[in-house]
Amino acid sequence: MTDGGGWTIVFFAPTEALDELPIPYTAGNARLMADAQHVLIAYRSATQVAYTNHARFDLPAAWRTQTPFGSPGDDSTTGVSLDGGALVTATVRYGRANFSSVCGDAWNPVSHYGRLCIAGTLAPYFSAFAVAGADMCSDSSQAYNATPCTTDKRFSIAVR
Repeated sequence: MTDGGGWTIVFFAPTEALDELPIPYTAGNARLMADAQHVLIAYRSATQVAYTNHARFDLPAAWRTQTPFGSPGDDSTTGVSLDGGALVTATVRYGRANFSSVCGDAWNPVSHYGRLCIAGTLAPYFSAFAVAGADMCSDSSQAYNATPCTTDKRFSIAVR
């Protein structure tokens, strides 16, 4: 059970090298997304077991109709729970824009590299999903390219 359970996985990276936009949700439907209140981002094994360093936060309104991968580069400050812990205020950063290396760097909307991280935390930092080559599965305290995704460590989004 992860952070109280009851999650439905709506995105599980089909490979460790996504390189085309748009990137749609891999499961779910409009009703599920309309009713969902929270999102959980996590790296998962090939059998979809969540690794540690998962993060839960309120589902951003834009994510109800479009995955965070299509955004031009957005920041959302909200309460975030890491690994089921107490809520802390943090900034969720997501989109197809780029920044230099770490999650707190300024957005560069000219480059479409793809980033999703939570500044100042150990939450999953999924990057390089909008370009050719391997995606990166670091944590949000590391440089974007610290850990490549593998067939047994892929990014996921679940809602409840």
